[in-house]
Amino acid sequence: DIESLLYFGEKGVESFMKLKPFQTWREGRLFESSGRVCLHDDRRFLFYKCGPLGSAHSHSDQNSICLYDLGQPIFVDPGRYTYKEDSLRHELRSSKAHSTCLIDDKPVEIVDDSWTYLTYPNADYLTLKQENDLSLIESSFSSTLEDGGSLRHKRSVLALPNGITLILDHLNCLGQHRLTTQFILDDQVTFSKQTVNDLKIISDYPFREELMTISKKYNEFTQSKKIVKEATFKDVIYDYTLLADKGCQVKRQPLLQTASNKELKNSFGFEIVGADYHYHYLNRSNC
Repeated sequence: DIESLLYFGEKGVESFMKLKPFQTWREGRLFESSGRVCLHDDRRFLFYKCGPLGSAHSHSDQNSICLYDLGQPIFVDPGRYTYKEDSLRHELRSSKAHSTCLIDDKPVEIVDDSWTYLTYPNADYLTLKQENDLSLIESSFSSTLEDGGSLRHKRSVLALPNGITLILDHLNCLGQHRLTTQFILDDQVTFSKQTVNDLKIISDYPFREELMTISKKYNEFTQSKKIVKEATFKDVIYDYTLLADKGCQVKRQPLLQTASNKELKNSFGFEIVGADYHYHYLNRSNC
């Protein structure tokens, strides 16, 4: 393109054309200073954020996730739209416009104007662990809500092969509350019968669609949707969202206490069976 030609010149373009493409089937990187993780495999691109404010350009997107599946955007960042003082600009910067969790449908930050925040969630940690073809992201942030209450949100994302992604959410907030878990959809995504494109969604609480404005290009916006689920809790809640290929079989498995038929509290398991894979996943929370 003309911009690259101006930057690199004719010789630079000639060198670029001689480069051989380097193919990778799986790669993961943790960018600790900025609080970002990028994962890539033969089916999925995944981007994750939990880090410091950084600059006035930063969004309130702690513990948010963006996901491509089979080359198509599924969960997306809402964009910025404009640099002018505009209500839509404020809305798109807010945690209410990102794929994360909310308490009582309130943002976890307080926006001052188009460039500053009065309060911003504090990133506690972000880690990436990888072994063979498994990747595990773990993060946490803390925030003071508008009513003065304290919130801590721990999120773990387990990425398995074959497009299987398990998102675990652990929230602490004293009192009686309503948890909202939401994922912002690209405007080309089809959501039907708890399925987004080629991925089925497994959760204890059903998702519903809501209208959502996103900005894919500067100074432009388009109508899209987000999927939302809700649950009530007191003081602490542990929840999950499992994404798996719509052609596989997913069976919920109880976790029983040793030498007993009593199911362990705050525990769950899955058996996931596809054409050429078979997984068992077991989890128990200490909350």
